[in-house]
Amino acid sequence: MVIPSVGLYEGHFKAGKFHGHGTYELKDNEVYEGHFRDGLFHGHGMQRSNNCTYVGEFQANAKCGYGILDDMLTGDKYMGMFADNKRIGAGICITMNGDYFEGLFADDELAGPGIAVLEKDYYYEGELSLQGPIGKGVYYMPTGAANIV
Repeated sequence: MVIPSVGLYEGHFKAGKFHGHGTYELKDNEVYEGHFRDGLFHGHGMQRSNNCTYVGEFQANAKCGYGILDDMLTGDKYMGMFADNKRIGAGICITMNGDYFEGLFADDELAGPGIAVLEKDYYYEGELSLQGPIGKGVYYMPTGAANIV
């Protein structure tokens, strides 16, 4: 199905709507390949654009459930849970410079207790955000020493 000024859909239909497996190529270089329900992304799929690639679960066109997001603008890679297109719950984020963060996400931000492995093998356990430690915690140095902050 060609949709003028929007894109191209190739796949299954039900009652005149995208339903089942299909591929939807939009004019702005966005591509979704996966499952549809009632014309919306729903179920497992892959969404690619100039900015990012997401592989995971969708519900009514929104990232929802477990997924993997590769953000080409920031270089961040995230694996974890999503709800309403936002990172939420347990997740892991690896930044472009190699910092590793693991913890709980709320409203698309890492917040609360977690762990981080930072440059030069510094290990941190405690309250943190994707910018680094933000509260009480313990820094572990590569020498084995620990500092409480």
